[in-house]
Amino acid sequence: MEVQIEESGKNQTSPESIEADKAKQIVVLLIGPPGSGKSTFCDTAMRSSHRPWSRICQVSLFYRLFYIAHKLTDEILQRD
Repeated sequence: MEVQIEESGKNQTSPESIEADKAKQIVVLLIGPPGSGKSTFCDTAMRSSHRPWSRICQVSLFYRLFYIAHKLTDEILQRD
């Protein structure tokens, strides 16, 4: 399977160029109203890309922060 990468107007298909591209870190921030296709776009981009992706959702961040705050509160209350 051959993958073509556009970089500076040139098609790069060598394994070295693909590995170099994987090493570059990028951040994609999607903002829009509910139902506008953010998750669909993200899923499609992640499936079609050769890059490793990490998906972070706002709801996941909220629940993680809530868990940390709850755990810290429990530790403080147990000290007293």
